[in-house]
Amino acid sequence: MKPFFSIIIPVYNVAPYLRECLDSVLAQTFGGWECICVDDGSTDGSGAILDEYAAMEARFRVIHQANAGVAGARNRGLNAARGEWIWFVDGDDAIHPEALDFLARLVKASKGAKTISFTTQREDKQVLGEWEELPDVAQCVTTDTIDSQTLRMHCRGVLGAIVKAEVAKEFAFEPYRLGEDVLYHMRILWAHPETCWLSAPIYFYRQRSDSAVNGKVTKEKVADLLATGYEECAALQGGGGGRVL
Repeated sequence: MKPFFSIIIPVYNVAPYLRECLDSVLAQTFGGWECICVDDGSTDGSGAILDEYAAMEARFRVIHQANAGVAGARNRGLNAARGEWIWFVDGDDAIHPEALDFLARLVKASKGAKTISFTTQREDKQVLGEWEELPDVAQCVTTDTIDSQTLRMHCRGVLGAIVKAEVAKEFAFEPYRLGEDVLYHMRILWAHPETCWLSAPIYFYRQRSDSAVNGKVTKEKVADLLATGYEECAALQGGGGGRVL
């Protein structure tokens, strides 16, 4: 049976946090999901943890590959996804146990939306496991059409959005170290402006000092930020682009 959601988790050396992430997927009150975990050449035992969960629960699918970066891992998972809607989750983060149930009901209520975007809760704003009660879905149906003035406001990267699978697969993540998810999401919103925005605490974003975003500044990271910024401007000027998978 085709899953309604494909959760794609790129994994690289996040063993101390990975079980919390996978447990939050297992805890979902909505059963129609698959979780594709792409082990991107981890060296800290993350791959073994993924195999453990896949052996325990058939809805987990594990792909092991040589390190290709987060963009390559996400593209690999996207190619393998079978669900109707795609959600990218990071292996050191977690999702509300009612997140998929809530989003499934919202999808049905907001017909025509190609993406549904939402806020993410940082570690200093939310204690993992102490989830807030979610609002009534009827109060969250705010289907809108993105224009160039509101694109930046709605585009927050892929962690805070679900995307219809046929739309998600029109594009690929560019091989940058930083900013690739914002660029990918921007191209989708520009090409398919029918969206739904809500403010609901369904995603827990862990702040880590050694993450790609917060870690040591390098020339390569600066170059990637400049490159993605340039491409975002090009998307706004010329209507997107992007490589087809």
